[in-house]
Amino acid sequence: MLEALSEVRRLGSLSFAKRGRALALLARGWDQATADRVMAALDAGDGDERRLALDLATYRRDVARIEEALRDPMMRRAALSSARRVPVSDEALLQVLREGNRREARGVVLILHRHRLVAQATAVIPLVIARHGVGLATRLFATCDLDTLEHHAAEHEAAWRELVTRAPERGLRVALATRRKVTADEATLFCTRYPGEALALLVRQDALHGRAIHALAMARPAELLEVLRRNDWTVSLASGPPPSGSLPISALPAEDVLELRSRCKPLDASADPLFRFLPLTERERLLGAELEQAATAAWSPRPGMEARLATMPPASVTRLTAAALTPPVDPDTRRKRLQALEKHLDLAQLRSEHEALGAARDRGERAARMVALVRSLRRGADPATCASVLVEVEPVWHGPSRHLVMAELAELSDRQVSEIPVQAYRDALLTTVQSRESNATTLAQAERAVRKAIGSAILRDSVTRAAQLLGLLVQVRLDPRVRWRADKAPAPGQKPSMEVLPNPLRIAGGLAAQLHAAYEGVRLEGTTPMLGPVAVGRFEPEAERLLLDLLLGRTPKAPRPPREPVTCGGPLDEVMGYVPEISLKETALVDELLDRDDITDPHKTDLVAAISPSAPGRWTPSQRRRFTQHLLRVARDASLDLSSRVRAVGRVEDAPLLLELLPGAAGPVAAAILARCARIAPPTAELRRLFLERARRSGVVGRAAMSALDVLSERMPGPLDLAPYRELLLSKDCAVVNRKSAARRVSAAATGEARDLLMQAWRSEDLHPSVRPDILSGLLRFVDRADVRQVLIDGITTVPDTWRLLNPGSRLLFPNESQARPAVARGFVALAEVLVECGEERIASTAARVCIAQHDLCSEGLGLATRLLAEARTSGGVLVQTVDALSRLPDDAGLPHWQAALARLVAAASGGRTWAAARLARIAPRPRAFRIALALAQKAAGLRLMAAASLKEILDVDLVEVRFATEPWSEYLALVDEQPARRIPSTGKLRDPGLAASLIDWLIEHGGLAAALSAAELSLQVEKQLRDSPAWRARLDAIRAMHPDAAERLLLADS
Repeated sequence: MLEALSEVRRLGSLSFAKRGRALALLARGWDQATADRVMAALDAGDGDERRLALDLATYRRDVARIEEALRDPMMRRAALSSARRVPVSDEALLQVLREGNRREARGVVLILHRHRLVAQATAVIPLVIARHGVGLATRLFATCDLDTLEHHAAEHEAAWRELVTRAPERGLRVALATRRKVTADEATLFCTRYPGEALALLVRQDALHGRAIHALAMARPAELLEVLRRNDWTVSLASGPPPSGSLPISALPAEDVLELRSRCKPLDASADPLFRFLPLTERERLLGAELEQAATAAWSPRPGMEARLATMPPASVTRLTAAALTPPVDPDTRRKRLQALEKHLDLAQLRSEHEALGAARDRGERAARMVALVRSLRRGADPATCASVLVEVEPVWHGPSRHLVMAELAELSDRQVSEIPVQAYRDALLTTVQSRESNATTLAQAERAVRKAIGSAILRDSVTRAAQLLGLLVQVRLDPRVRWRADKAPAPGQKPSMEVLPNPLRIAGGLAAQLHAAYEGVRLEGTTPMLGPVAVGRFEPEAERLLLDLLLGRTPKAPRPPREPVTCGGPLDEVMGYVPEISLKETALVDELLDRDDITDPHKTDLVAAISPSAPGRWTPSQRRRFTQHLLRVARDASLDLSSRVRAVGRVEDAPLLLELLPGAAGPVAAAILARCARIAPPTAELRRLFLERARRSGVVGRAAMSALDVLSERMPGPLDLAPYRELLLSKDCAVVNRKSAARRVSAAATGEARDLLMQAWRSEDLHPSVRPDILSGLLRFVDRADVRQVLIDGITTVPDTWRLLNPGSRLLFPNESQARPAVARGFVALAEVLVECGEERIASTAARVCIAQHDLCSEGLGLATRLLAEARTSGGVLVQTVDALSRLPDDAGLPHWQAALARLVAAASGGRTWAAARLARIAPRPRAFRIALALAQKAAGLRLMAAASLKEILDVDLVEVRFATEPWSEYLALVDEQPARRIPSTGKLRDPGLAASLIDWLIEHGGLAAALSAAELSLQVEKQLRDSPAWRARLDAIRAMHPDAAERLLLADS
């Protein structure tokens, strides 16, 4: 046994790289009796030998010894590391969760997560949440079964996110059952995978993001349209990738597709995702009407016109663009029109336009024409035409537009590039390479173009052509401006033979040898291959050979230089350069390193900073002890700067030695000692008492002691013990800053004991005024209790500025997730009901805003706000704050309360209160019904010009959203008829023919000057072909008969 123990201790002194394997081979060769005796002898030693015994047990997979170490608080962390490699019993892990601190519980959670122990993770979730909080259970949610995950998803955000990731269909079920608000990504996921069920999420106009609406429109267009019809909604639509396979929207009737498009408004004006699903005739009609305006000098293409044209078949594009180019215009307008449409013109149309315009005015226009010619080749030109055009545009290679043509050349198909002469590529590529103006982007486009040509030649077995083009590719690759892409990074300290090696060109293996041979045949002696009459100065035969091998898919073999041995015997600067490698890899040299006096002299070198914090874990116990003595020496040296001493304290692993330095230590050093001991020392009552006594002081040491107490409390076994915080909070001789910290720590516990302690501290006669706000903030978490509400009422009304604690934007996101949010919301409303009676304006207005903010959790909140508004004694400030809060409601649910608020403002404005009239003029609510009510209130308050502007804004939005309601139109027309100066020109676009007919007929029937001018203005937005129909000619005659001004407006437009 003594021989075996001696061998263990000898092997334990080896370097880190050799130690583990040697000990494992030794331990696995013992019989059970020898192993028991050796481990018993090691267990009787110090902590390092006990850890060595645990390592041996891990190598032998001795489950009993590892479980015994799990029961020992001093060995538990090391034993948890062993338990990751050796499976232990469930009861042993469960005991750690019951008795261990948060850090040890986290180790168990990691084990369950790493080994995917589903049943065990599911069973311990309630225990982990109860003892250590939801944050620690996050990884368990990723491991447990789906039923448990679904059970916790409604209450815990981490469980919800994991459920959506693992089982979206269950997440959708939870969202529907709890009416939970989902994010844009979640809604898009639900609507993409389960569109039928996810349609129930559309409970409001703004309930779903535009991407989710797009997914529903692609998968369930009929059902989506039915929901929008039933509620008369218009929703936002974002572009997105359509699902694969046949789309249900393609089978939808044409009139339904039109209506769905009118009710789904794109978020981006340049994207119209539903346009391509319209019937071809309708798309041609819309684009034709848009392109008709191309003959006017003021015309500019609407956003997204190119995308809409891209959805049309080539024949339709040709027909539409030909019709747009037909009207005769002046040269400047013609150039502008051509610039907007040239991407959609074929080669014949471009040549015709260029001939009509005559010679180019300058070099820029000439280059732009050449770029357009090459771009037009992508519209189905044959290979011969492509070859002739490339020869024709040869001058562009010598100008600054070469990169544009090169990009278009790279986009041609394999068939189109097959007949482009090699000479054309040679002219283009060599001119590009030799130009000083070419940058890395241009050369990358040149490489793409020639690679495509090489691939086309290989597919057609044209080996000689491929070899010639490959020579050009090598020439591009040899240019120093090319941004090389590495096959693999060079070894440390080894320089690559070139800038970086490129990725290989994927070429069919059967042709690689032929291509190589053909390439050798076309080389020119002494120059880079295939330059023809042009030679370049930069020729690197070795680089060219290596490039060719890489392009053909061969792996280069670069020689690796011999590695210099690491040593500790050189000059100081040289050895300091080796310190990181010695500390992490060559650990056998650590003793030799620590033997050098110049290296361990903190006035000459900073050895602490040079050694990685993780390195000592690889050393032997004796090496760690020697390094600890060096750290203590640095920490004691008062002649060193404080930052070095604090950094040394942070690396010490021996808590008793650190505590010996504490008496008389400088403030920052003492603070670092306390912080370090809180993390590494065993969590004992004596250490907690030390932190508690130091936390009574002020200054850096007192704050550090308070933070150390928090850390140690987390590490103490069992639930959080509030006894030390009680002593600090109720003590008269404790620093105020630490009493405030204690109050915040007690508040974060959010338990019944914490509530009672906060209540006791509030009633204490020695409570410092600065601590009162922190106590009130903690008591807000228990606002659902009547006794707590009474304390809150007393505090908020007596302690200055504590009304700010009532934050309407908090949304009750408190740590104690066990509290039901509706109950807390009702508690807030009950609290606010008393606070609004206090007479203090800021408190009352804030309380009212809190009630409104919780309206979806507690319906009584809006009722309280309405009662507050109805009281005559309510001040103007409270009234204004309450109205502003109501204006931010997201939907029409609070319309009656909004109308009550407006009625109070109207009464104040009618009584001569200018602030009320000003508020009526500045409010900007979101829901449409709120805006209509606001306009009517403005009219009632005498703000008739403002009311007309508000109504006209609503009506213009209605035109865009294809909506017609007679009430706002009647109110607007009445205001304008009363005073014509209130009339505002329309900014909405009337694009729906059915809406145009209905609205104009109603205006004709209504009569009056305002109706006549509005009808004339709107009729001019109707397409000219439609206005020429008999029905519309009758409407126009009726408009002319309504008023002479309307007839004059139509006459001027027709002329």
